[in-house]
Amino acid sequence: GGVVLPRQKRFESLSEWTIEAWIRPGADGDGLIAGARVNGALSIKFGLENYVPYASFVSSSPDPVNPLINRVVKVGGGVDTFTALAADEWHHVAVVYDDEEFELALVVDGLLTRTVSNVFPVDMPAGGDVIVSLGGDGDGTDPDNAFTDGFVDEFRFWRTARTRALIE
Repeated sequence: GGVVLPRQKRFESLSEWTIEAWIRPGADGDGLIAGARVNGALSIKFGLENYVPYASFVSSSPDPVNPLINRVVKVGGGVDTFTALAADEWHHVAVVYDDEEFELALVVDGLLTRTVSNVFPVDMPAGGDVIVSLGGDGDGTDPDNAFTDGFVDEFRFWRTARTRALIE
């Protein structure tokens, strides 16, 4: 599901990045605002869980418990402790991966809400095929990923880690 963006060279290198958008959730406070598939696997997620923004991605570092798989890094989400977004109100949400600081940060309405440190970049095989989608996972395999009730405006996907000053 969702709207699949045209393949572009700017998505081929994900060493650092920023995803930001204005969102207005409706009655259903769950779903992907945006997702990115790398070689078919849903590798980056940016969405809502119970009206709480979150971001996750598959890192290039091994999982500490099972080193045979790559680590999934997540910040925010429904189990987090910060206040959920109000339905039918506009909010600016951004997620930034900084490859110099090895940090994933979530910014909501101009405030840094959560960070995860010591995080390696997205697992990006050489020549990897990246497909970015809005409002879903890009192929509709998981209906829970669909952002079906709400609005997204001014969506941006940057190939740089934008500073908080630029996001605010």
